Amino acid sequence: MIDLKVVKQIQQTSIAERIQIVEYVLQSLKRDIKTETTDEKPEFKSFNVRQVNLGKDVQVDRDIVYAERLTGEEFDFLEVINPLQQEST
Repeated sequence: MIDLKVVKQIQQTSIAERIQIVEYVLQSLKRDIKTETTDEKPEFKSFNVRQVNLGKDVQVDRDIVYAERLTGEEFDFLEVINPLQQEST
């Protein structure tokens, strides 16, 4: 809790001194924020990648598949695979 005597003292000081007080408070906040964020590192969980056999080799154009992430446009997965399958035969 802030002491009212301290507040009154601050109010009676010059503008330059009050600005300096604000700078000290900001520096203190920056230090506290830095220590809090560096202490809270995310915990990485390991995972296993399962291999899936689709019965045949499937060629996929990753540029088209990942373009959905950039454009937000949804692609039909079969439309992406079928032209590539026809090119390889």
